[in-house]
Amino acid sequence: INDLILVQSHILEKNTLKDIKMYAADVNYDTVITTQEEFDTFMSEVSTSGKDATITKNVSLKTNVSLTFPETVSSYATFGGVFNGNNHTITLSSATNEVERSAMFHYMTGTFKNTIFEGSVTGASRLSTVCIYNLGGLIENVTSYVNFNSTGLYSGTICAMTNDGSNSSERAIVKNCVNYGDFTVTNKENHYCGGIVGYTYQNSSIIDLKRSYKLVIFFLFERHPQLM
Repeated sequence: INDLILVQSHILEKNTLKDIKMYAADVNYDTVITTQEEFDTFMSEVSTSGKDATITKNVSLKTNVSLTFPETVSSYATFGGVFNGNNHTITLSSATNEVERSAMFHYMTGTFKNTIFEGSVTGASRLSTVCIYNLGGLIENVTSYVNFNSTGLYSGTICAMTNDGSNSSERAIVKNCVNYGDFTVTNKENHYCGGIVGYTYQNSSIIDLKRSYKLVIFFLFERHPQLM
């Protein structure tokens, strides 16, 4: 199964985004997912890969599937292939209310596109749908209806962070993405939460977005005698 994708490099100059290179690449999808079981097998490979591993498979999703985030992170592997959701839906949930560093992929250097997310995720820090760190990858045409509830830091509806301060030689791109879900923060110490991307380091492009999310801030304060 082949597909034709366009990959762009960008440069940001005086708040104007300019294309500096474009090229086409023929993608051979060596992994076609048609059942929930096949998706579970793929995600099991991701979760059991070592910290320095890079998943280079090109994946074509052909059905709606679901994914439950575990309480503890099982892998810091990098996804370096192409994931084409073909406009199918991935429904997310969390195993407990204390999940952390939860997304489909921890690190991403490849391409993730044409996917819809639904569901509800409650946890602490670094929550998202596609990835925690976009390290020079391309996320395109992704829609999220997921409702997030975070008590921690660095969480976003499409990816938590673009680049990580140390790996920023490649430009991270988030393009044509939209979020319709709610993002609720329940701690006054929450930082960099909500929006398409929770936090962006240098060398990132976030472009052509549809802003349609609601950020709900709910803090619990002690009652003050002078205000009673």
